[in-house]
Amino acid sequence: MKRIQTLHQIDPIAAMASFSQLLVNITTCPTGKLNGITHTYLLMNKDTILDEGELGSTAFTQAITYHFNEELRRFREGTLSAMIRSIVKKSYVDPHDIQYVRGIIGGEVGLLFAGEVPRIDINGNAVHSALRQMSKQALLELFYQYYTVEEVIELFHTKLNNGSFKIEDSRSGKNLTIWIINEYLRDSVYDVESSRYIPKYVIVDENGKPVGLTPTAAKDLLLQIGFLTAAPQ
Repeated sequence: MKRIQTLHQIDPIAAMASFSQLLVNITTCPTGKLNGITHTYLLMNKDTILDEGELGSTAFTQAITYHFNEELRRFREGTLSAMIRSIVKKSYVDPHDIQYVRGIIGGEVGLLFAGEVPRIDINGNAVHSALRQMSKQALLELFYQYYTVEEVIELFHTKLNNGSFKIEDSRSGKNLTIWIINEYLRDSVYDVESSRYIPKYVIVDENGKPVGLTPTAAKDLLLQIGFLTAAPQ
């Protein structure tokens, strides 16, 4: 509830959607309450702000890996919900349906916590018939129609540019995310017309002011920290 209250100050519509889903999740039978509350929490955004003065290269890698792991799990949870909605043709997700599908494909798609054992909801009649009629392979194939490499790159590109992951100078409050990530990736391109090196991963406006990171920055960062693997040439 505290997270929903905080979100309401930033995005009232998103806060109301989260609150509505929470109500749906906790007003089902007893087996769905805990799972429903957990699922609602996992879908909520969690920002990370780091102090540049206390950030070495190892700490940076650990921090950004942890943050991206959380974002990626949240994205998988959202993908699961979207997939289930498309199957059952409803605007909300029943916790029984979530638990059922996670129990079938959760181990393969990274939806289980370390040591967690997949579970199938014993209340089979509470699971939508359209889900029970689908095979494990069909569920996996549909999941990966939603969960694509392009979607993952776009997610992290957006998160890097909207301040979800931010590195700042605690003394001045200056946002240093763009430059630290560009330095971490260690690349630039030579511009013949201006006779100077331009950071490859930085987007600048018409006045030359940095305004964000490119999609390539998100892709290369994901490759460098091991979230993506390049296909063999």
